[in-house]
Amino acid sequence: MKLTFNNKTLVKLVFTFLILIWCIGFVIPVFIPQLSIALNLVYKNVCHQNISRTFHINNFHLLVCSRCAGIYLGALILSIVNCLLPKIELSIKYLFPASLPMLIDILFYSLKFYNYNKSIAFTTGFIFGSVGFIYIWNGFENLLAIINKREKVE
Repeated sequence: MKLTFNNKTLVKLVFTFLILIWCIGFVIPVFIPQLSIALNLVYKNVCHQNISRTFHINNFHLLVCSRCAGIYLGALILSIVNCLLPKIELSIKYLFPASLPMLIDILFYSLKFYNYNKSIAFTTGFIFGSVGFIYIWNGFENLLAIINKREKVE
Protein backbone atom coordinates (compact mmCIF):
# COMPACT_ATOMS: atom_id res chain seq x y z
CA MET A 1 0.00 0.00 0.00
CA LYS A 2 1.65 3.19 -1.17
CA LEU A 3 1.25 5.95 1.38
CA THR A 4 -0.10 8.86 -0.70
CA PHE A 5 -1.03 12.23 0.76
CA ASN A 6 -4.66 11.20 1.34
CA ASN A 7 -3.66 7.83 2.81
CA LYS A 8 -1.08 9.49 5.03
CA THR A 9 -3.64 11.99 6.29
CA LEU A 10 -6.05 9.15 7.03
CA VAL A 11 -3.36 7.22 8.93
CA LYS A 12 -2.52 10.35 10.94
CA LEU A 13 -6.19 10.81 11.79
CA VAL A 14 -6.53 7.16 12.84
CA PHE A 15 -3.43 7.45 15.07
CA THR A 16 -4.86 10.61 16.65
CA PHE A 17 -8.28 9.01 17.11
CA LEU A 18 -6.77 5.96 18.84
CA ILE A 19 -4.71 8.13 21.19
CA LEU A 20 -7.81 10.23 21.90
CA ILE A 21 -9.82 7.10 22.76
CA TRP A 22 -6.98 5.98 25.06
CA CYS A 23 -6.97 9.36 26.85
CA ILE A 24 -10.76 9.42 27.16
CA GLY A 25 -10.57 5.92 28.64
CA PHE A 26 -8.54 6.95 31.68
CA VAL A 27 -10.70 10.05 32.27
CA ILE A 28 -14.19 8.64 31.61
CA PRO A 29 -14.66 7.02 35.06
CA VAL A 30 -14.72 10.55 36.50
CA PHE A 31 -17.96 11.10 34.57
CA ILE A 32 -19.27 7.52 34.40
CA PRO A 33 -18.01 5.78 37.59
CA GLN A 34 -19.70 2.50 36.62
CA LEU A 35 -17.02 2.00 33.94
CA SER A 36 -14.20 2.34 36.44
CA ILE A 37 -13.83 -1.36 37.28
CA ALA A 38 -13.78 -2.53 33.67
CA LEU A 39 -11.39 0.16 32.47
CA ASN A 40 -9.16 -0.30 35.50
CA LEU A 41 -8.38 -3.79 34.18
CA VAL A 42 -6.93 -2.20 31.04
CA TYR A 43 -4.97 0.65 32.60
CA LYS A 44 -3.49 -1.34 35.47
CA ASN A 45 -1.26 -2.99 32.86
CA VAL A 46 0.39 0.31 31.88
CA CYS A 47 0.50 2.30 35.14
CA HIS A 48 1.09 1.59 38.83
CA GLN A 49 -2.10 3.58 39.59
CA ASN A 50 -0.98 4.81 42.99
CA ILE A 51 -4.04 6.84 43.99
CA SER A 52 -1.95 9.41 45.87
CA ARG A 53 -0.16 10.16 42.57
CA THR A 54 -3.24 10.57 40.39
CA PHE A 55 -5.31 13.63 39.68
CA HIS A 56 -8.74 13.69 41.31
CA ILE A 57 -11.81 15.29 39.77
CA ASN A 58 -15.17 15.35 41.59
CA ASN A 59 -13.80 12.90 44.20
CA PHE A 60 -12.91 10.38 41.50
CA HIS A 61 -9.35 9.65 40.41
CA LEU A 62 -8.00 9.14 36.91
CA LEU A 63 -6.98 5.60 36.06
CA VAL A 64 -3.35 6.58 35.45
CA CYS A 65 -0.86 8.55 37.55
CA SER A 66 -0.11 12.17 36.77
CA ARG A 67 3.13 11.29 34.93
CA CYS A 68 1.39 8.76 32.68
CA ALA A 69 -1.45 11.23 32.08
CA GLY A 70 1.17 13.76 30.97
CA ILE A 71 2.83 11.25 28.64
CA TYR A 72 -0.46 10.29 26.99
CA LEU A 73 -1.80 13.84 26.74
CA GLY A 74 1.54 15.03 25.32
CA ALA A 75 1.29 12.34 22.67
CA LEU A 76 -2.31 13.37 21.95
CA ILE A 77 -1.43 17.05 21.52
CA LEU A 78 1.50 16.26 19.23
CA SER A 79 -0.59 13.81 17.21
CA ILE A 80 -3.09 16.64 16.60
CA VAL A 81 -0.23 18.96 15.59
CA ASN A 82 1.07 16.15 13.37
CA CYS A 83 -2.28 16.10 11.54
CA LEU A 84 -2.03 19.84 10.89
CA LEU A 85 1.60 20.03 9.75
CA PRO A 86 3.12 18.30 6.73
CA LYS A 87 6.00 16.69 8.64
CA ILE A 88 7.55 16.94 12.08
CA GLU A 89 10.96 15.40 12.28
CA LEU A 90 13.54 15.52 15.06
CA SER A 91 17.01 14.15 15.31
CA ILE A 92 17.42 11.29 17.78
CA LYS A 93 19.69 13.58 19.81
CA TYR A 94 16.56 15.34 21.19
CA LEU A 95 15.06 12.23 22.75
CA PHE A 96 17.45 12.08 25.69
CA PRO A 97 17.13 15.80 26.59
CA ALA A 98 13.34 15.42 26.43
CA SER A 99 13.47 12.50 28.85
CA LEU A 100 15.99 14.15 31.16
CA PRO A 101 13.48 16.28 33.15
CA MET A 102 11.42 13.16 33.86
CA LEU A 103 14.48 11.13 34.84
CA ILE A 104 15.71 13.91 37.14
CA ASP A 105 12.27 14.18 38.75
CA ILE A 106 12.16 10.42 39.37
CA LEU A 107 15.71 10.43 40.74
CA PHE A 108 15.19 13.41 43.05
CA TYR A 109 11.93 11.98 44.37
CA SER A 110 13.50 8.54 44.88
CA LEU A 111 16.43 10.08 46.76
CA LYS A 112 13.94 12.00 48.95
CA PHE A 113 15.12 15.46 47.83
CA TYR A 114 11.45 16.44 47.70
CA ASN A 115 7.98 14.96 47.94
CA TYR A 116 6.11 13.72 44.90
CA ASN A 117 4.56 16.60 43.00
CA LYS A 118 1.74 15.78 40.57
CA SER A 119 2.26 18.95 38.53
CA ILE A 120 5.98 18.32 38.04
CA ALA A 121 5.32 14.66 37.17
CA PHE A 122 2.62 15.66 34.68
CA THR A 123 4.82 18.33 33.05
CA THR A 124 7.87 16.09 32.70
CA GLY A 125 5.66 13.30 31.36
CA PHE A 126 4.06 15.72 28.90
CA ILE A 127 7.47 16.76 27.53
CA PHE A 128 8.55 13.14 27.15
CA GLY A 129 5.23 12.05 25.61
CA SER A 130 5.27 14.88 23.09
CA VAL A 131 8.77 14.21 21.81
CA GLY A 132 8.29 10.45 22.13
CA PHE A 133 5.27 10.59 19.85
CA ILE A 134 7.32 12.25 17.12
CA TYR A 135 9.82 9.37 17.18
CA ILE A 136 7.07 6.76 17.16
CA TRP A 137 5.33 8.45 14.22
CA ASN A 138 8.58 8.89 12.27
CA GLY A 139 9.43 5.24 12.89
CA PHE A 140 6.02 4.23 11.61
CA GLU A 141 6.49 6.39 8.50
CA ASN A 142 9.90 4.82 7.88
CA LEU A 143 8.39 1.35 8.20
CA LEU A 144 5.71 2.19 5.64
CA ALA A 145 8.38 3.60 3.30
CA ILE A 146 10.32 0.32 3.52
CA ILE A 147 7.16 -1.67 2.81
CA ASN A 148 6.37 0.58 -0.18
CA LYS A 149 9.89 0.17 -1.52
CA ARG A 150 9.64 -3.64 -1.27
CA GLU A 151 6.30 -3.61 -3.08
CA LYS A 152 7.88 -1.66 -5.96
CA VAL A 153 10.70 -4.19 -6.27
CA GLU A 154 8.32 -7.15 -6.37
